[in-house]
Amino acid sequence: MANVVTLHDAGAHSKVHSKVHSAAVRPQIKRAPWTPEEDATILKMREEDGCLWEEIHAALPHRTPGAIQVRYSTKLKK
Repeated sequence: MANVVTLHDAGAHSKVHSKVHSAAVRPQIKRAPWTPEEDATILKMREEDGCLWEEIHAALPHRTPGAIQVRYSTKLKK
């Protein structure tokens, strides 16, 4: 019975595997705290220039478009 894997265990393994796999496949993606310079870039490009997330991502290629959008929506948007 020790070798039985429950659905819960399989789901947990998938999450861990996807994070490890993602880090290995995309090592250029930054997983460090956001800098004031990055925040300023996001704010300027989004609010002043009206840029799309993909355009902001081009200026910050080490951050994913999703991470940029979440940062803006949760910490920077007024």
